[in-house]
Amino acid sequence: VVEHLQRALKNAERADDISIRLSKRDKMPFLTLVVQGAVNLTQDIPIHILSVRDFMPMVHLNMQAPEVRLLAPKARSFGVVVDRMRGLSTMVRVHGSMQGALHL
Repeated sequence: VVEHLQRALKNAERADDISIRLSKRDKMPFLTLVVQGAVNLTQDIPIHILSVRDFMPMVHLNMQAPEVRLLAPKARSFGVVVDRMRGLSTMVRVHGSMQGALHL
């Protein structure tokens, strides 16, 4: 099944539009991949739908937390901001968000 999906996605590399939907033909489930571009292409990929009982052991996979790295401004410019804030407090809290914002 994975090989069918890989082949279908390889054909879709330069497509303008791709849609994937779950479909049924002759009582068999398929992922229907519709690729639109210079050539329009429809591919049915046979799949096997798991029961809840078969799926539940896969839900609790141990996944590592994503690695997040913060890139702070150069120490000199960072120090200037901290010096200006010295009159407000003796502590500075630095907070970086997943959206790329850095807050002091």
